[in-house]
Amino acid sequence: MGMSVVSWRRRQLLRRIRLAPVTVTAVLLSRSTTNLPVTLAQTATFLGVALLPVFDVRLGEHWCLSLPVILLGAIAFSALGLLVGAVCQSEEAASALANFLVMPMALLSGTFFDLAQAPTGLRQTAEPMP
Repeated sequence: MGMSVVSWRRRQLLRRIRLAPVTVTAVLLSRSTTNLPVTLAQTATFLGVALLPVFDVRLGEHWCLSLPVILLGAIAFSALGLLVGAVCQSEEAASALANFLVMPMALLSGTFFDLAQAPTGLRQTAEPMP
């Protein structure tokens, strides 16, 4: 999301959008909204693979209550991308800043290693992250 905003600015597409009879807010909201079906498709694919008998994953009774959280996460990361796009002047800088913001969250989310075995300070840092 951030890199596309930077690309739009570099190609002066945002200036053209301002001249069109549609608001920039509407365009950016529509861009964010298109991410939601992609997020749902990725979630369905992930669950489809995870539910294979090889992985022995079982969903809880109220698993569908996680869908609003997944959609809110997609909206939050779209907003983060818009922030990156607003700050950066080139696609390379947007990519670097996005990686700088997202990589600590990915590493401290407990995906790559068990946080229960991490030092106390690292666990306290990781708790507020998604």
